[in-house]
Formats: sequence, structure tokens, C-alpha cells
Amino acid sequence: LDLGLAYVALRDQLNAMASGWELAPRGQVGPNRLLVRLGERHTSQSAGHVDIEVVLDESDLASPRLWDCLAGFGATPQDQADSVAYLWSQTTASAFLELKLSGRGAFAAHFRGVDRGGIPGWHVIAGALLPGALLIGGGLQRTTLFIQRGPGSSEHTDYHPLMGFAEAAYRF
Repeated sequence: LDLGLAYVALRDQLNAMASGWELAPRGQVGPNRLLVRLGERHTSQSAGHVDIEVVLDESDLASPRLWDCLAGFGATPQDQADSVAYLWSQTTASAFLELKLSGRGAFAAHFRGVDRGGIPGWHVIAGALLPGALLIGGGLQRTTLFIQRGPGSSEHTDYHPLMGFAEAAYRF
């Protein structure tokens, strides 16, 4: 994937969702110190593959880094970059924007442990559900952040990637 094209396409998609995204040497910098970087963490046979790193607070060196990956599609490098930016903005990005910018359901749905469909002890932020024929071999992709407050802890963070989906576990 042409990262230059992908960064521009991603900036445009993210700005359509929440203004304030700028391309900087360190990556895509957004509102509330959210940082998104594109790169290659692992190899793939797909020409449109990219690994996406999300840093929840770029000003905090201890801020966890969460990784996602996606393969864009299309006949040209621009098509691949545009499809990566669109798909990622509509799935994973929506959950992170909800966590960092809204908290009110503007970008993704919330399910608390006591809610119908909730998981006891967890606060779930769930992004869009997309048919995944192009994403994960015909399955479904749902981007979900699992948030749990530990006993006596208001800001303890511990992140764990969940296998098989573009999901991340977020524990407080």
C-alpha cells in the first residue's frame, strides 16, 4: 500500500467524522491527542495491506499502542488507499473516536454490564458491523472496545488485542 496516499485518504475520512485531523511527521494527529500511524508490522501477500497503530494520548509516552490491520482493495494504489481509509474509518476508528471524543454514542454504541446485551463488569463500545468478505474471509467484522474499571482504580490501563476481529480490550 502506498502510505502517502493512504495517509491523505485517511485524513480526509477522519476529518469527515470529526474535524481537527492533520498529517504530521509522527502520523495522523487528531483531536484530544489521538494519534494514528500507518506501517508494516507484519507482512502480507495483499498489495493493499497496512498495519494501523492507534495511540490514545500522543503526549503520554506510557500511552498504550493498539494495533489493527486491514487490506484495501482496488485496481490502483489510490483505490487501495481510499478503500483502507473508508473501511477503517467506518469500523475501528468509530470505536476509538467514541472513546476519546464523544462518550455519548455519536460514533459507536455503548453497552454497559447492566444493559441488555452487555457483559457483566464491562463497558463495551461497539463500532459498525460490516460484511467481511473482503476483510476476514466472508465473516463479519465488528470493532469493539471492552472497558473495565478495576477495583479502586480510576485510570489503570491494560490493553489486550482480541483475535479474529479488529477489536481491542480496554481496562481501567
